[in-house]
Amino acid sequence: AAKAYTGSKQTATVAENEGYTVVTNEGGTDVGEYDVVLKLSDETKYEWATPDADDATKVTLKFAVTKATNEITVLTLDGWIFGEEANTPTATAKFGTPTFTYGATADGEFSETVPTAAGNYFVKATVAATANYDGAEKTAEFKIARANATLTTAPQAVAKLVYTGEALNLVTAGVANGGTMQYKLGADGIWSSDIPMATNAGEYTVYYKVLGDDSH
Repeated sequence: AAKAYTGSKQTATVAENEGYTVVTNEGGTDVGEYDVVLKLSDETKYEWATPDADDATKVTLKFAVTKATNEITVLTLDGWIFGEEANTPTATAKFGTPTFTYGATADGEFSETVPTAAGNYFVKATVAATANYDGAEKTAEFKIARANATLTTAPQAVAKLVYTGEALNLVTAGVANGGTMQYKLGADGIWSSDIPMATNAGEYTVYYKVLGDDSH
């Protein structure tokens, strides 16, 4: 009987019989056919129905190592936070060494480029087919989480403002990393990237925030 490729050398399993002895059964590792030669143990008692042409006491059979099915049993990739070093996927295949590609969807295009923007992605482990075993694929989802935006420079109230009859900026502009500064004048004001202004003398309250971008 044939045996599937295992990566190790295999030989035919030949049943014991008083009518013959096994003289050749070296087998092999790779997919292919290998000779199994049986020789009569007693030519006076036995004969082969289809002996070898050059020696009627022997018969040569073919033992086959067949192509193995393949499977990637494990594929994992821990997500990370935007800006951090990307984690490395790990995969276990029945045969072969997996290579990795990345895509935005499970059934879309994949490439070797590791994504960097925040979002949900898929990693694919692939083992190419060889003469000895089939190819295999497996996908897994992972996430690059948004990082926290940071306020590099907070807005400051403009000091010693004096009525001039014209609208004046009430605060200095803030600076943010990973987002856009927004302001509003008073609790009921409307958020905007414009610096709040006022004309009349009085006290004003300016609120500010950082509106995160796609990765913050």
